[in-house]
Amino acid sequence: MDILGIIRDITGKLFNSPMRPDPAYAVSEEQRPFVATGAILVKANQWTPQSLIIAPTSKIQPREVLCGFWDVNTSEEALQAVDSFLTDGDSRTLDPMLEEYLSGNKTVFTPEQQAMLEFVEGSIMVGYKWNGVVLKRGDIDAVRTSIAWDIERAAFIARLAFNCELMDEPTTWEILKTTRHLAELNFQSWCEYLISFIKGRALVMTDESYRSGMDAMFSNGLLLNDLNWGDVWKWSPLGG
Repeated sequence: MDILGIIRDITGKLFNSPMRPDPAYAVSEEQRPFVATGAILVKANQWTPQSLIIAPTSKIQPREVLCGFWDVNTSEEALQAVDSFLTDGDSRTLDPMLEEYLSGNKTVFTPEQQAMLEFVEGSIMVGYKWNGVVLKRGDIDAVRTSIAWDIERAAFIARLAFNCELMDEPTTWEILKTTRHLAELNFQSWCEYLISFIKGRALVMTDESYRSGMDAMFSNGLLLNDLNWGDVWKWSPLGG
């Protein structure tokens, strides 16, 4: 790992782990597998990923995120957004292009998209070692889908909608069960899921200003694998 990677490793562990959550927000052992999806984006907003409930003291409010990013203000709009990601998400367009790109046709993506993928592959993932996870270029290229980008956003919107009282708890759990099932169908590990999510985000959010956000989400995502108080991915690993 280069010196920059070492610095990121240290700062990630120092600053990307929130404090132990209030036990009142804990979920049952039976529900634990279903807080695994949406957890990357929950943690990116500095909330506790192992609970449906977002503490009211959070600086960023769920409604601000839900309305600001997706213009969701009603229960119907929340359900429509979830359904859109799960049935007609970005991966339907991106994945055939990603297959071509990984087969050698670099021109299938715009220069901006190519630059973001190269940043992901060269600057964020290669050479990182987070909690014993070492990634090589082959590990990254082996993930040939961006579907986690759609799965994660669907789960995140459901969790936000629940906290905004736009979705009841049974409906929220049903959506999280669906997103968990889709993750199981498409990935053998949460690391693969995270790479897929980052690839989707890189291809959609191509402005250079989004680079630092991907860095943080990648480090946070792998940190979800080794939090003393959380372990949302260790609770229920993919691929058995």
